[in-house]
Amino acid sequence: MGLWERLRVTRRRWGAGSPKTPKDKSVSWGESSSSSSSSQQYGNEEVARSRRRRTREAFEEAIRAELCDLEALSRIAWNGIPAEVRATVWMLLLGYLPANASRREAALRRKRGEFEEALRMHFDVAASARSHRDQTTLRQILVDAPRTCPGVPLFAQEGIQTLMVKVLYVWSVRHPASGYVQGMNDLLSIFVLVFAADAEAELDRRESDDDDRRLAKALDRNRLSTFDSDLDDDLAAPAATSPGLPPS
Repeated sequence: MGLWERLRVTRRRWGAGSPKTPKDKSVSWGESSSSSSSSQQYGNEEVARSRRRRTREAFEEAIRAELCDLEALSRIAWNGIPAEVRATVWMLLLGYLPANASRREAALRRKRGEFEEALRMHFDVAASARSHRDQTTLRQILVDAPRTCPGVPLFAQEGIQTLMVKVLYVWSVRHPASGYVQGMNDLLSIFVLVFAADAEAELDRRESDDDDRRLAKALDRNRLSTFDSDLDDDLAAPAATSPGLPPS
């Protein structure tokens, strides 16, 4: 059973069941009270489901607009973002996706292409081609990546750890003033969790390949270049006072 199936089983086990109708028509006062409580609980669940549906529809309408109103999207996101649209909303509010819907596909291709090129230039090279500082940085990232979210099965997957190493290393090379700082792997883990749900939605469940391995491939190919672009300003800003690993 794959990771995502196990998560679904857990949700079902902890989910509230449907109220049961007593088999005997002559219901005692205690049973009547229990039935009334179950009906009230069912009604509350219906109200909650209806509220979640309206919230999701509001987000979807904002996202589908020809020109997304980012200020309005930010306001409705303040109280939480439904999991189904969270990745897209994050990309819009972080500036990774343009507000103009017609430009998004081209922007995604360009930015993901830039990340692939950065991998070829900085990561997929011989060790001798790296400076002493870059080698030290890579060693530290290789130590930190497996320590991310201990006990969470997703982060124990080799593919997930590999893609985190790639993203963190490329970011550090592209921002030499700050470099890699321990703890960035924990920051990246939030992006992994958000975009894992989005990537999983695109997986073909009929494939026989391991779910977790395919998830890592989907994230590596299509998602985590977001981290490299989104955090350029946010993490590079304190470079003067947070030098990261010392230069060689």
